[in-house]
Amino acid sequence: MDEVDLAPARSPAPSTLDDAPLLARRLAAFGWASGIVQGISLLSVFPFELAARGPRLLLDPAVLLTVVALAGCVVLVFAGRLAGGSAARLRTIEATVVVGQALAFSPITYVGESFAYREFARSLGESPTLGVLLRHYGSLTTVMSFSVMLALRAALVPSSPRRTLALTSAAGVFTVAVAGFGLYPRIYPLTSTQRMEVGVMAAFWTVLGTACCVVISAVVYRLERDVRRARELGQYVLEEKLGEGGMGVVYRARHALLKRPVAIKFLASSRAGEHGIARFEREVQITARLAHPSTITIYDYGRTPEGDFFYAMELLDGMDLATLVERHGPQPPARVARVLEAICRSLAEAHEQDLVHRDIKPANVFLCRELGGQPDFVKVLDFGLVRETRDDRPEVTREGMLTGTPMYMAPEILISSERTSARSDLYAVGAVGYALLAGRELFDAKSVVEVLAAQLHEQPAPPSKRLGRALPAELEQLVLQCLEKDPARRPTSARAMADRLSALDFPEKWAEDEARAWWSRQGAPAASAKGEVDPNAPTVAVASGFDATLPEPRAAVR
Repeated sequence: MDEVDLAPARSPAPSTLDDAPLLARRLAAFGWASGIVQGISLLSVFPFELAARGPRLLLDPAVLLTVVALAGCVVLVFAGRLAGGSAARLRTIEATVVVGQALAFSPITYVGESFAYREFARSLGESPTLGVLLRHYGSLTTVMSFSVMLALRAALVPSSPRRTLALTSAAGVFTVAVAGFGLYPRIYPLTSTQRMEVGVMAAFWTVLGTACCVVISAVVYRLERDVRRARELGQYVLEEKLGEGGMGVVYRARHALLKRPVAIKFLASSRAGEHGIARFEREVQITARLAHPSTITIYDYGRTPEGDFFYAMELLDGMDLATLVERHGPQPPARVARVLEAICRSLAEAHEQDLVHRDIKPANVFLCRELGGQPDFVKVLDFGLVRETRDDRPEVTREGMLTGTPMYMAPEILISSERTSARSDLYAVGAVGYALLAGRELFDAKSVVEVLAAQLHEQPAPPSKRLGRALPAELEQLVLQCLEKDPARRPTSARAMADRLSALDFPEKWAEDEARAWWSRQGAPAASAKGEVDPNAPTVAVASGFDATLPEPRAAVR
């Protein structure tokens, strides 16, 4: 498979601005923030005016216009719903509200002369500066709060400096025009001196506020653009982090041209080292050789400009088997048989190419809600520990180490990694089937050492005994046969086991109708459908001599 071209994708700059979900969230944040600012501004004047003027203040045009401005904040909060997902409509709503609030704030600036503070100013004498400030305290507060609101818009809403200049200037023109030319003389007639005072004040704050807003927008716009470019990986655009672990991270992404959703798995070179990178790259190359529908599909792979290795794979909607058992307990035998058959079909292809998975476990088998029109579709994940049985090259694991997940490692692997074979995978398949049938793992061990000792010397109890009720005898016997300590006593091959599972008959069926009904009861698909992410059961590397401890329970990426 060819590596992808990692030259930065040259998507147009407006891509940042026209991201409707992002724009809706930012407008909502702007609505909340500006509403709080306006509310504080109103509260800083309203109690004094109410004490000075009484209930008739409630009919004051300034108060009514402030209520109109606050209604605009509510519109911004719900802009995403009103626009129906259209970025163009969101921009229209934004411009309408900003200009509309300017129309409301302009007369407030003109008529918002504070009666209470004017009387207080008279009692102080003839101080010109203090007199102007106090006499027009309401107007000054209104202008400053509107300037703060425009600055909040510049900081919160993605916008080019040119658009910010246009909107902020348009809003400021109304304030200056109303204050300077007295467009509302019948509301509160002011003298020419008073009008000049308000006009100069409005013009000063408008020019200063506009300049600040343009600078803020320029900085935020550049940062937004840089972040977007940083999230563009060749032809893929990263959207949401799905999981993170000690050495890597998985993102939801989409192909920039095909719009196909994918999961992208990274391995940070600074954290993985040569060994981790070698294993990661090998996982991609091996998985790309496999074509079975129940094997995870790899689309592309490559390195970022920083040297981090990544690959893009199909994005799956559903849950892994570890989550399935944790949330829903033991599964119907017919369903278990279908799942195990799919796993075996996937492994059969790998085994016929002399590849052994070595890390089959519930967390590495994903159950899709529906794929290709088929519900309950099984995907085998994480071929990072695959071993080529006919390859003479040294393994990428360190000398003296056993790699895998202890509860699902075949006994012969614990004795010597050289004994790994296709039947070692069948042991793990049996352990997965056991967990699905019994709702619990093979052994109730409390440490890695106890697990490994049990794997070597203890025969697991039949799942029906652990479950407390009878299970179909043929299925239970097949699962227990996979768990034989002697590899020779296990099924001869994954394909043979799949054929045996396919031939089983169950009183209670698990066909497409039953699977589709089960998923329907689980509700709508999760917002963050997982790719190859394991939030519950991490892979561990177990040192020879079994000097090991239990892994952290929440390592997310293998």
